[in-house]
Amino acid sequence: MNQKNSKISITIIVIIGLLALLIGCTPETKTENTTTTTTVEKYIFNNEDRNWFYPSIHVENSNIFVVLNKISSSDADNCLLFFKSEDLGNTWQAYKTIDKGFPDTYGANPVITGNNNKLFIMYYKKSLTDDSLGNLMLAVSDDYGSTWNSKSIEKTTYYGYGMSDISLKTEGNNLYSTLVCSFWVYLYKSTDNGITWNKTLIDNSNHYYSPSLAIDESKNVYIAYSANYSLPTSSGPEIKLVKEKVPTEKYIIDNTPNIGWKCSLFLNNSYLYFTYLDENSTGGGVKFGRLRKDNLSYVYEVKIVDKNKSAGSDIKSLAYDNYVFVVYTDDGRKSLKVAISNNCGDTWTYKELDKSDNGDFAFISVANFNKSIFITYKKNNGLKLKKSFDNGETWE
Repeated sequence: MNQKNSKISITIIVIIGLLALLIGCTPETKTENTTTTTTVEKYIFNNEDRNWFYPSIHVENSNIFVVLNKISSSDADNCLLFFKSEDLGNTWQAYKTIDKGFPDTYGANPVITGNNNKLFIMYYKKSLTDDSLGNLMLAVSDDYGSTWNSKSIEKTTYYGYGMSDISLKTEGNNLYSTLVCSFWVYLYKSTDNGITWNKTLIDNSNHYYSPSLAIDESKNVYIAYSANYSLPTSSGPEIKLVKEKVPTEKYIIDNTPNIGWKCSLFLNNSYLYFTYLDENSTGGGVKFGRLRKDNLSYVYEVKIVDKNKSAGSDIKSLAYDNYVFVVYTDDGRKSLKVAISNNCGDTWTYKELDKSDNGDFAFISVANFNKSIFITYKKNNGLKLKKSFDNGETWE
């Protein structure tokens, strides 16, 4: 290599080196981010006109299923909606319409449950053109909600109030449902996965609300329900309990004045647990009680879980092992709380799950699968989900 070429090569190397320094070794300029980060809340469903009601949740494995009724400003758009997540609520499929359209509207408390790869939705379908006409409906899916078939269980001719406060549980091929029809409490039972049904009148001696049912391993059915507005011939506001096999024996759990109507009943080992809102201005609040299945005439204990007199408009509960969870609205519906007991209700701890200045928490639904807890609820105009996988210690 001659001297000229050697100088050119050295020059090129120097230039390349300088470029490398300029490109790769330039000091990084850091700009401090002074922008305030706003957390965007995640909703399963967000309806701007806010006219949707009563979500119900059911969980199997990694699948979460939710049903709710939507009342639109246009009667033709009234519908019953179904939502599904296959990853425990991280993502949601596009919702499906189970039932829709004028002249029908969809009543309070549609409810979803499932068993043996089947899903069941029970709901009330009421005519907008004739107040005396309605249908108690059952929608069934054999493919985890991909397709649905709906049928009428019973045509109703009850004036004014129709059917509400529906609950639904499965046990093998048996389906059990309690509901209120014109303030009377009924039990519906099917032994063939909803093909045929038997109906029993449980109580018509008062104006009743929010029946809740529990089924034990021997298929005994227990029903708790409340009365908030008393008839002249009744004993007044009360919480009652009845066993299906002995419907004439009705046990008074509580007859405190001003009892609310949000009653939940559930089994845990040999005990029946019940929760409800007592709206008595002196000593009321969220109440919890328990009694043995083999002695329904003796209420073992009733405790006030939360004495806050603004304990709110909704309450739902569940239990497993020694744990009891009571989810309720508080502070004029501005707060969503959970009371947790790890010793069958002897002592309680409390967590605030969500809060809002608008005071619009409502329509709580709860589910338990493999000791994991799932809660859906209405916040403002959206449907939200909370879940815990560690006995309520932390929530997502």
